[in-house]
Amino acid sequence: MADVFLAWELGGGMGHVVPLSQLTQALVRRGHHVHLALRDLSGAPAALGGLRDSPQVKLWQAPMWLPALHGAPQPVSYPELLFHAGYLDPARLMPLVQAWRQVMQAAAPALLVADHAPTALLASRGLPMRRAQLGTGFFLPPRQTPMPAFREWERVDPARLASSEAQALATCNAVLGRLGQAPLGALQTLFDTDETFALTWPELDHYSPGPQGRAGVRYWGTLPGRDQGAAAAWPGGDGARVFVYLKSDYP
Repeated sequence: MADVFLAWELGGGMGHVVPLSQLTQALVRRGHHVHLALRDLSGAPAALGGLRDSPQVKLWQAPMWLPALHGAPQPVSYPELLFHAGYLDPARLMPLVQAWRQVMQAAAPALLVADHAPTALLASRGLPMRRAQLGTGFFLPPRQTPMPAFREWERVDPARLASSEAQALATCNAVLGRLGQAPLGALQTLFDTDETFALTWPELDHYSPGPQGRAGVRYWGTLPGRDQGAAAAWPGGDGARVFVYLKSDYP
């Protein structure tokens, strides 16, 4: 059976570790060995349940960029989001890529599955493995140059989008050059994988222009719900029930 490497780099909460734990369960059931490289390991025990003690499952701390960018404007596009993950210049990004590469070489998987893990995708280029990615539409930026702004309620200068993307692309290519790998022709090719699984619907895709979705994206919908957590204590009344998931650090 195969070794599969599941990588989570960016984002927070349980919205990454729970889907990866569901994928782990299915892979283990089929006899595969799973390496979970997680940004935050604290949620792994609850998400994995009995699988946390399985000899077929190995946990890794995912390499990640920790310094904060002070004085930088709010990201308006995926390339600017990457600036907050070490992509401002090659000197910052190179150690992170080397760490990802060393972890994956130690695991020696047949398949990498990236969940909002662009640096894992960058580091895996040239390594002998198949590659896939999964996640919501936000984690799977559109295949266009330059990538569009995701703060669609603001007016964003097209020159800013092009300049930010050019800087992120130059950083990636400088790192790839040091690794002896071919450069990216465009930043969108960072996300060239054998398969992409959009775990959402066209209507909820952050980049979707309409119910038909994006060209080249196959929508799988969300994974089945997990029987965990507390039951909702609904207030009284005859109105429709609406559940809203908010994060307290976004006023």
